[in-house]
Amino acid sequence: MDRGGSRTLEVRAPGVAPHVYAIGDVTRVPLPGRYDPNAPLVLPKAGVFAAAHGEVVARRIAAAVAGTDDPTRFTGEGFCYLEVGENQAIRAQGSFFALPHPVMQAAGATENQFLDKVRWVEEWSGLLNPGSAAGSPAP
Repeated sequence: MDRGGSRTLEVRAPGVAPHVYAIGDVTRVPLPGRYDPNAPLVLPKAGVFAAAHGEVVARRIAAAVAGTDDPTRFTGEGFCYLEVGENQAIRAQGSFFALPHPVMQAAGATENQFLDKVRWVEEWSGLLNPGSAAGSPAP
């Protein structure tokens, strides 16, 4: 995926038809800045980014089917939870397209952040597996 397609997640390469998208671990989204001049930065592989990719691509495909344009772009913002034990977690948030380089922020570990993580996982598990504890009861 070239730099221009990294915000729309559209694959732009010779011979690739329009409206072909990449999401999740198959992407290689370039980031601004470098810690090592010989190694370009790329977006980390994480479920939260795959989820954000899916939302962007779903809106763009729906708009294309409807014959309209959707300005939705991947923002490069995301988060992850780091469990530290005893029902405590740290939520780290990042703005990966920030200039001159990606910016990460995290607060101290709390039980509330652990519960937020549990809710996030249950929500996504329920979406992927209807009938699970987080989803609607199976018929």
